[in-house]
Amino acid sequence: MDAMQVLAHQTAMGHRGSLGEALPGAPRRPERPAARVRVRLAYSLRWTADRLDPVCRPL
Repeated sequence: MDAMQVLAHQTAMGHRGSLGEALPGAPRRPERPAARVRVRLAYSLRWTADRLDPVCRPL
């Protein structure tokens, strides 16, 4: 199983945890600062909303 399958299985079984807890010895990227994640999420949501809004679509 890869890491995403392990996390999906644990979530389905009611376990909550991080990738580090699911696969303690697995190599992974370092955690991103929360502020940077929020900025990226806000940008993605704004971009998606603009694409879905019919007023913003070019004619």
